[in-house]
Amino acid sequence: LAAWEVSVGCMSASFLSAAGRRRTDLVATRWPTESPCPPLVPRFLPLHGDGSHYLIHVGIGLEHLAASEVTESLAATGVTVLQGKVAFRTAAPLAAVRLLRSAECVSLLCWASPMPRMPCGDEAFSDAFRCLLAREVLPQSAALEKAWRAAVNGVPTAASEAAQASSVPFRVTARRGGAENGGGVTRQELGRMLAEAWHDASAARRGGFCATARGYALEILLQWSSAQVVVELPAHTECRRLTTGRLSARALDADAEPRAHATTRG
Repeated sequence: LAAWEVSVGCMSASFLSAAGRRRTDLVATRWPTESPCPPLVPRFLPLHGDGSHYLIHVGIGLEHLAASEVTESLAATGVTVLQGKVAFRTAAPLAAVRLLRSAECVSLLCWASPMPRMPCGDEAFSDAFRCLLAREVLPQSAALEKAWRAAVNGVPTAASEAAQASSVPFRVTARRGGAENGGGVTRQELGRMLAEAWHDASAARRGGFCATARGYALEILLQWSSAQVVVELPAHTECRRLTTGRLSARALDADAEPRAHATTRG
């Protein structure tokens, strides 16, 4: 019994000594004060499209790889990494942009910006949002309409037929995520305000783009989130199916989330 007590006492002393060393090591360890992982979306200056400014959708985590591809393959300039998207300018034809291995979908960029400061309250927010559209989106709407007609012309889709017609029916799909700004203003209301503003601006200059909830040939996309705000015009009505050689395995599901339908203006 005495020998057993001595053995247990030695083991306890050894354990306490080792535990003391571990506590000392932890105290002496200097942990980094900043995360070694860079933020997913670095800060960027607002971007305004003019018809030669493209936006590609890529898999999350592949943004920087896609940015390298557009620089090397298309001699792109002004390459800007966004969350799940890459914006850039290039003189290459749209057909070459669609061949990018990292691109899931190609759009014409209208406006991209970090989340702007917005007032509280639904009415104040809606008024500020309309002013934001008038200042940041509508000035380039005419150039984007012309560029979209040229982009889809010749592609065997309903969009190509609409592009050649005098009237182009469109709707707006708005998505929100991670943003507290806006209070009770829903994404459906955001989409409706953009659709109405674009419709009125196009009608005033006889552009022919008419907001509608059904039978649309163009779906303008609005992303409103804490990461970024983006307005874009897809260069075709259907996102390209994933094929051999694509870098991303995520298919872009256009119906993964309920739509924000635009109201018809007449």
